Amino acid sequence: MQFQKLKSTLGTWFFCALSLYSTIRVLLERPTSGHYRIFTGAARVLWQKQDPYEYDFHSVGYWFYSQSCAMFFFSLFAYLPDLLGLLLYTLFSVGAFVAALLYFYSEFFQETIAVTFKRREVQWTLALAGLQIFEAINAAKVETVMVAVLLFSITRWMQGRFLLGALLLGMVVEWKFQPLPIVGLVLMVFLVARRQLLPLFYFGTSVVLWHFLPAVFLGWSTLQQLELHHQNSLTHFLVESYAHYDNFYKFLAAIRLPVSWGGSLILSGAIGLVFFLGVTGESFKNRLKFLEKLLLAMTLGSVFLFALSPMAQNNGSIAATGVLICAVYLATHAQQKWIKFQSITVLVFFSFAYSDLLPGFIKNGLRDFSVKSAIVLAFGFLSYFSFRADLRKNSSP
Repeated sequence: MQFQKLKSTLGTWFFCALSLYSTIRVLLERPTSGHYRIFTGAARVLWQKQDPYEYDFHSVGYWFYSQSCAMFFFSLFAYLPDLLGLLLYTLFSVGAFVAALLYFYSEFFQETIAVTFKRREVQWTLALAGLQIFEAINAAKVETVMVAVLLFSITRWMQGRFLLGALLLGMVVEWKFQPLPIVGLVLMVFLVARRQLLPLFYFGTSVVLWHFLPAVFLGWSTLQQLELHHQNSLTHFLVESYAHYDNFYKFLAAIRLPVSWGGSLILSGAIGLVFFLGVTGESFKNRLKFLEKLLLAMTLGSVFLFALSPMAQNNGSIAATGVLICAVYLATHAQQKWIKFQSITVLVFFSFAYSDLLPGFIKNGLRDFSVKSAIVLAFGFLSYFSFRADLRKNSSP
């Protein structure tokens, strides 16, 4: 009996073990993590009405996120002792991620969180996300909080409660451009498949609000100057990212194809998704069809975010949690064996290829050939065709 209880929550234990180990290691070995010092340093600098984009924070890097990200989020930790602040930041990030993931799954399957917690889909997602959270904690990545906000907000929208979700989504998109593909495609689902304009209106208003809110404290002219420096620093960082990170554009160059094909793939993928959503079929009335389209939008958004971003860093792979959720769903619900096989293959590859737990020679080989983002992109297209096959006509979540 005890073994059965343990078996039903193995994914959670694995996730907790990796999170705990990573947290202890960070606190003992480097209590003033590079990213964390930049984040909290930018918050203090901005509240002093100075320019964080010209600072080299203790020679660990530069700030290139928005002003509201530093002022209204990292200020919560900026004035605490480094060790305590980093610990609270880590606990908040991981706790928010797990809570949002359970909230999303409980709404998806229409069950209580207590019942949903023991589902195999949840345990598999937690186990595999544990490998990504391990890297995110090591680097104090803000992507963990961003994914938590995305899952929580999308769940609120699934319930027909748009205001709070839109306010939070606007906040994280204003922090950093990366979540925009996910939010944009999810908005498309509600706009096309459900014919709901309210989420788009609330989200647009939220982005504008968060963008201009720092002007209340800094002044309009200061905000304008900071925005100019923000754009310059971001442009510089993106140009460097093309050359230094393991991204899809390096893969195109390695196989002697034009880098501009990356943009073409983004455009063709967006057009294909619009077509898919436009054929609403029963999705307006059928909850499962709508949820599958929503899940597909989250997945392709994650693929665009991660595979086609020039900043495809291992420690930021938690941002592509949508890929894990979709792959787990297909692996457990698809009726055709080839769909199950490709989903399991992607789960294993994505979870370990972006983890520092791999032996060095394998990591270096993957990086040298820049194939990781290409395989994630391929999964995006496979997911599209998997859902188009309409595999689960008579099943329900």
